[in-house]
Amino acid sequence: MINKVYICFFLYKKKYDLRILAYHESLQDKLGQLKDAREALNALRDEHLENKKRQVLERDRQRQIQLAVKLDDMRQKKQVK
Repeated sequence: MINKVYICFFLYKKKYDLRILAYHESLQDKLGQLKDAREALNALRDEHLENKKRQVLERDRQRQIQLAVKLDDMRQKKQVK
């Protein structure tokens, strides 16, 4: 009788341990997926910031060119008069 109970307990414990192990493995997989997603998000964020910086620099460059052209036009008009 005691052997039967021990065997039943041992089998139950083994099944429980296997379920716990599977659960922890699934959690590890999910954590890995979260880490990968976070890295991808950070890369996209960095790329977006770099694009924004490039856009700002390009706008500033275009504005400088426009100001230089306008100043040149004003100088030419002044020389004509």
